[in-house]
Amino acid sequence: MVYITLYSDDNQQIIAEVPKIHEQEYLKKLENSDFRSNEIRSSVSYNVPISISSNDGLITPFANKGDEPGGQPYTKYFTKYDVFKVIDSIDNSRNWMSYASNPLTDAVVGAAVKVITKSNWLGALTAASIWAAADIVNRSNAWWKDSAIMIVRGQIKGVKVTVKPNPSGSNYPAAIRTYTRY
Repeated sequence: MVYITLYSDDNQQIIAEVPKIHEQEYLKKLENSDFRSNEIRSSVSYNVPISISSNDGLITPFANKGDEPGGQPYTKYFTKYDVFKVIDSIDNSRNWMSYASNPLTDAVVGAAVKVITKSNWLGALTAASIWAAADIVNRSNAWWKDSAIMIVRGQIKGVKVTVKPNPSGSNYPAAIRTYTRY
C-alpha cells in the first residue's frame, strides 16, 4: 500500500490507502477537484462504531479491528492515559500512570514534556502497543510529539484516528484514514 494525502492542516489529515499498482491512476483521478472533494466528503461523513474498555478504572476507547479492504470501520482515540502509558514505557523514574487520572502540576507537565521531546515517540508508541504502526502512519514523529505535549498541557483532549475501509470491494482506495486533533 501507498498512502496518499487527500487533505492536511495542523489539526487534521485525511489519507487514502491505495495499492501501489493503482497509485498513478488514483493520483490522476485526484487532479479532478470534484473527485478529490467527493473522496474527502465521503471520508468525513461516515458513521464509525466506537468500542469502550476500562483500563485501571479509566474509560478508554479502542478500535474494532477490520483494517483490511472491506473490513469494519473503526475509530481510536489517543488520550492523556495513552500518553502517560507511553511515557511510563520510556521512563521508569516515577509512577507515570498515577498521573493519568489526576490533575497535573506544572512540574509533572514539565517532566512529561522532557521525556516526550527526548524520545523516539513513534517507536515508543508502537513499542508500548498503544497502536499498530498502520494507525500512526504518514504523520511525522514531530506531529505525534507535538500532539502528546498538547494533550499533557491540556491544549487538546487527544488525537482521533478513524479508519474507513472501502466497503465496495473495489481495489482502491483500500481505506481512508482521518487523523484529527480534538
